[in-house]
Amino acid sequence: MKVEVYKIVCTMLVITAALTNVRAQDSLAYITGQKYRPLYHFSPKKGWIGDPDGLVVHKGLYHLYWWGHATSTDLVHWKELPKPMKGDDGTFSYFSGSVAVDKHNTSGFGKNSMLAIYTRHFAGDSLPETQALSISNDDGLTFNYYKNNPVLDINKIFFRDPRCFGMRPTACGKWL
Repeated sequence: MKVEVYKIVCTMLVITAALTNVRAQDSLAYITGQKYRPLYHFSPKKGWIGDPDGLVVHKGLYHLYWWGHATSTDLVHWKELPKPMKGDDGTFSYFSGSVAVDKHNTSGFGKNSMLAIYTRHFAGDSLPETQALSISNDDGLTFNYYKNNPVLDINKIFFRDPRCFGMRPTACGKWL
């Protein structure tokens, strides 16, 4: 009996979600004129997103970076903000990477600074890709290019997609 009730409830939830999605999708198509624009997944107003590079929560706000920037309070409704990357010389493109919040100032850039670590890609694939760093001290609105970039260079043409994340202290109290 419990299994059948569970199946009925689950089926009703799926049907309700599907109908809600169809109504919302129709509404979105009417508003944007784009029938297939995702409803529950972020897409930028124009251009391509590539790889999402940082989904972090900072001070109760979700941030999504693709070297563009959007924020959300509920992961459904998004506000697209101006591009956050500042201070580079314009000779390279920002490729995939990640963002982490430095809650304990282990980087020395300030407590609760946000660090963007990404691939610095030069056009033409003739120069090596390197890993670079930009720092935000304004809650992720702007990331300033680190003057000592690159932070990691293995002298390879293809060297992509760094991932960074925070670690908790181990049982002995040391940070990993």
